[in-house]
Amino acid sequence: MTTCEALSERMPAVASGSAGWTNEEAAHVASCGDCRAEWSLVQAARGLGRSVVPEFAAEGMASRVLARVRASQRADARRRTTRRALTWGGLAAAAALMLAVLFGAPARRADIAATAPDTTPPAAVAFQLPLPELDDAAPAELQAVLDGLDVPLGESSTLENPGDDVTGQDLERVLRAWEG
Repeated sequence: MTTCEALSERMPAVASGSAGWTNEEAAHVASCGDCRAEWSLVQAARGLGRSVVPEFAAEGMASRVLARVRASQRADARRRTTRRALTWGGLAAAAALMLAVLFGAPARRADIAATAPDTTPPAAVAFQLPLPELDDAAPAELQAVLDGLDVPLGESSTLENPGDDVTGQDLERVLRAWEG
């Protein structure tokens, strides 16, 4: 084994402080370019991680990890609670709106209808059905299309007056469908 190989094996121990150079070894490292380059590499490697080690030291690592896990669990619980509250609040608002529409006071609707100005547009302006396929149709063809429709547009039912056929069971079914 050459002097350079022997010194190469001792360099980690000297760098860690568990051993030291003899006078002959120190003189050889100072005079040999290869040993000097290897010694500077070992010293640089010894300094690696020193700034990281205190932050991630084993002491207290478990408590820091547990604290972060608990904080994450609390944040998840807050998000779930908020999401649940928003969902139930939205469902309650929708149910209240549905009840107001279905069982609103007919006298109030009559008052509103009596005091509101008549803004009903003429039938030709009130509804326009854009069907480019019918632009070039002859009047007889257009009449055939209109005759083929089941119900005139003005006679179809709307949600404003649903009638008496909505029951409490129907409302319960709708609310259960929204919850599920």
